[in-house]
Amino acid sequence: MIAIMGALDQEILDIRRRMMVKERVAERHGKLYRGRFLDKEVLLVKTGMGKNRAEKAARLILERYPVGSIISLGFAGAVAPELNIGDVVICSRLYCLCRIGGGWREEGRCHSNRRLLELAAGRDALPEGWHLGSSASILELESSTSRLAGLGEAFPVQIVDMESYWIASLAAAANIPFIAIRSVSDTPRSTLKPFDEIFTPEGTLLFKKAALAFLIHPRYLWNTYLLYQNVLLARKNLLDCVSRLVRQM
Repeated sequence: MIAIMGALDQEILDIRRRMMVKERVAERHGKLYRGRFLDKEVLLVKTGMGKNRAEKAARLILERYPVGSIISLGFAGAVAPELNIGDVVICSRLYCLCRIGGGWREEGRCHSNRRLLELAAGRDALPEGWHLGSSASILELESSTSRLAGLGEAFPVQIVDMESYWIASLAAAANIPFIAIRSVSDTPRSTLKPFDEIFTPEGTLLFKKAALAFLIHPRYLWNTYLLYQNVLLARKNLLDCVSRLVRQM
């Protein structure tokens, strides 16, 4: 069974729509869909955002289901200037980074499974906008990657997320093949605020806080539209890459 894990509904939506869902389970530590995707047995998991939720969901599926491999997917913020909205990063190394004063410190490091990397990347040149790279998982949601200045220079990473490293470390401990695939929804050139203030860690919009923010800062409405367009492109490319991998597994 292939476990496909994403933090938000928008990250797993396109796969869920294409699945033949046989079972839906609402767990305290995640929402699960069991069925078939591209003729493979799949467990699709919505974890919620951040380290704690990702770890709890990963432990749950590893304890209860016959998981043979794990794909962590979702959106990411780019810290490498060459990346654009919608670009896909197939992550070979996954760092855990902690902010210390004005800098960053490495707390841990994992690797994606070599065979899964080969299947995802293929034997030919990667499609335009797809990259082999590395990710950094951080603890705090940032409203824009412009606030992560210096991270890409201090560590050999191209993107940041909030879940991949912790899922990878649990997969490694259980000797389960793992890979992370992320699509860029925010770059250092973006100013998509105040999303760290108006969403819960599960990605649910806080309507009262959002209404107040939009009233005080009308430009945030334009930011919301831009984010929606970014997400649509990131979703499409993420689906293409994950589908290519699953077909070969």
